[in-house]
Amino acid sequence: MKEATVQRDVSEMRRGILIILVLLFLKDENHGYAVRRSLETLGVTIKEGTLYPLLKRLERGGYLMGRWETRGDRMRKFYALTTDGEAYVANMFDQFHRLSDIVIEVRRQTCCDHPGESLPANCDSIYRYQGELA
Repeated sequence: MKEATVQRDVSEMRRGILIILVLLFLKDENHGYAVRRSLETLGVTIKEGTLYPLLKRLERGGYLMGRWETRGDRMRKFYALTTDGEAYVANMFDQFHRLSDIVIEVRRQTCCDHPGESLPANCDSIYRYQGELA
């Protein structure tokens, strides 16, 4: 297995999931740094160079509403989901679950001799989180 290929593919898979996570964390108004910290507490790292362009893109798309606020000596941009953003994240979440269910079902069918039976021990690892999402 080529590590560079795995890293590229994991990175590609993360992009769509990060959109969902960021939008979910912005159901209540917050700023980008707080979203980043919240993700980090879950073991999901996101670089500023990834997060802020994503926030701008989602704002341009009408899924987020942003506003600047001064707190102390700092200006921060706060974001919140718009009505379109709520519908978008609900749709993305549903699509994620649908695809996840399909992947699990295909794995079950290709790992078991008889569909519907319990997974053998060597197939069980697909259901366990194996480390940090970096």
